Amino acid sequence: MNKIIQLLVMALCAVALSVTLGYAQDFLADTHKEAGLSCSDCHGDNKKSAGVEMDQCLSCHDSYDSLKESPRTKHLEPNPHDGHFIDLDCNNCHHGHKEMENFCHQCHAPD
Repeated sequence: MNKIIQLLVMALCAVALSVTLGYAQDFLADTHKEAGLSCSDCHGDNKKSAGVEMDQCLSCHDSYDSLKESPRTKHLEPNPHDGHFIDLDCNNCHHGHKEMENFCHQCHAPD
């Protein structure tokens, strides 16, 4: 009986760990790291807490016009890169080391 309980506890720990790691991968910094970028590629010589300037984001991601056609967002309705805020700072939605948020939901709550 003890062996079964031990196996059950180990299985539950494995599931909890995989869920935790899955959430960590949702951070933008993890996605960039997986793509081969280092911290300094986005942050430059600045401290990480200083954040990333929008110009730095657009140095790789081109422009808002190109983001409107991004395969990840062009099918979304509404498209988060095609709103009435022209050139909204990327940091309003994208946070490198925290969950992303939808800036538009401040006024346009989802149904």
